[in-house]
Amino acid sequence: MPDEWYKVVFDEEQIAYEQHKQFENQVSERCISLGFPRGFIYFHLIKEHSRTYTILFPPKAIPHCIDLIATRSGKICPQPELSEVQLGFGSDNEAEEAFR
Repeated sequence: MPDEWYKVVFDEEQIAYEQHKQFENQVSERCISLGFPRGFIYFHLIKEHSRTYTILFPPKAIPHCIDLIATRSGKICPQPELSEVQLGFGSDNEAEEAFR
């Protein structure tokens, strides 16, 4: 299992066309279709006054959605601090586990 985090970043134009919402819907639909696999969660990076929208995937989510991440040119990134993110999809318990 991979141990890297991945991020997908949407720029202002993509945000204006709600591409970030379309992507989040695709990821959520995938999770539902797979029966909510444990660890299939994602986070939003919290940045005040940011012109981008960043979605972060912890290692346990990657096997379930790497193909979707690749369609948006997702990249490996360092694990964020818990204080830097907000849970976008998944349970609070799984979110805490992602940072252990």
